[in-house]
Amino acid sequence: MLTEPAVRAARKAPQSEVVGLTGRHQAPFLESHEQAAVEEFSFLVEHLKPRDPARVRYP
Repeated sequence: MLTEPAVRAARKAPQSEVVGLTGRHQAPFLESHEQAAVEEFSFLVEHLKPRDPARVRYP
C-alpha cells in the first residue's frame, strides 16, 4: 500500500498525525484541497500553541 511508508514514519515521529483524505494521489492538491488545508491548519494550531499562555506578549 502506498500510504504504508507515511504511516511507518508517523509512528516514529513524536506528535505526528496521519489523516486519510478521499481521492487519489494528487487529491490534496485537487479535489480534497480544502479538507487537506483544514487538517494542516488544525495541526499547526494545536502543535504551535504556547506552552505558557501567560508569557505570550502581543505587540
